[in-house]
Amino acid sequence: MKKEYDKTAIRLASILFKLNQGEKLNKKQLAEEFNVHSRTISRDLDERLSFLPFVISQNTYTLPSSYLGKLRLEDINRFAKFASVKDLFGKIDQAFFQKYLTDSIIIKSYQAESIAHKQQEFDIINDAIQKKYLLKFSYKRVSQKEDKNRSFEVEPYKLVNNLGIWYLVALHDDKIKVFSITKISLPQVQNQKFEPNPLIVETIENGDGIYFEGVMDEVILKVSARVAVYFTRRAVLPNQEIVKEMTNGTLIVMCKKVHEQSILPLVRYWIPHVEIIAPDSMKIKLMQELQQYIESPSYTDSYTDS
Repeated sequence: MKKEYDKTAIRLASILFKLNQGEKLNKKQLAEEFNVHSRTISRDLDERLSFLPFVISQNTYTLPSSYLGKLRLEDINRFAKFASVKDLFGKIDQAFFQKYLTDSIIIKSYQAESIAHKQQEFDIINDAIQKKYLLKFSYKRVSQKEDKNRSFEVEPYKLVNNLGIWYLVALHDDKIKVFSITKISLPQVQNQKFEPNPLIVETIENGDGIYFEGVMDEVILKVSARVAVYFTRRAVLPNQEIVKEMTNGTLIVMCKKVHEQSILPLVRYWIPHVEIIAPDSMKIKLMQELQQYIESPSYTDSYTDS
C-alpha cells in the first residue's frame, strides 16, 4: 500500500512541476513516461488534480499564464501528498486546498487513515495551530482496567500523519506530546495566544516519526548479507544511512536523531539478521526484553504443551 502511495505522490509532484513550468502535457506521453496505463493519468488529471484551472486544447493540458511559476517546491510536494491520499477527507477541490494546504499539516507517509468522521475536530485543531491559540480538549486514555477521559490544555504545533495515523503534536507542561486525533473530543480554541518555539518546530518537521523526547543522536546497526538487499532498496529504518558495505555483503547502518521506540520494534522484527552495535544501552535493553519474553509463562507454557 505504501509503495503505491509513494509512486502516486512522486508522479503527481512531477506532473505539477511540469505544469508549473508552463509545459503542455499529453496523457499518452505521460503514461509512457511513468509506465502506467492511460486511465491512471486520466485519473491524475481529471480527479486528483481537478482543482487546477486547466486549459485543455488538442488533447493537451496546461495552466493559464497567470498561474505559472506560482508554486514553490514545498507547495508542489504538499499538493502531491494530499492528492495521493485524497480519501482522507473525501472530495478534493480548490476550496479544500485553500483550507488545508498549510504548513500546519505534515504528512510523513502516504498511507491513509480516514478521519472523515473527525473532520470537525480536525478543523478546530488546525484553526488553533494556524492562529497560534491554546487548545483545550478531552482525550480518551485506555488503561488495562477502564477507559478514562482526561482534559488537556496545550500549545498545538502540528497535525502529523505518520504511518497512516493522524496525530496532534503539541507542547504540554513544557514537553512535546503526541495525541491521536481519533481519541480527541470536544476541542476548544482558547482566547490565549502562544509563540511557537522555532526549535520545536524544526524538531517536529525533521523527525522521522512521532517520538520527540529522548531522541538519540545516532544508532549503529549491522545488517546481515542475507537481508541487505531490502535495506539497499529502500530505507527500512528511520533516518537510515548506509555507512559501509563489507566484502561479504554485510551492511553497517547509521540512524541519526531517532527514538529507541522507532528502532527496537524493527530490530525485533528482523532478528537474527539485524544487530545493534551502538549504543550499548539500547543493545542491553533489547537483550533484557528478549530474556523477559523467553522467561514469560506464556512462552514457556507454549513449549511445554507441545
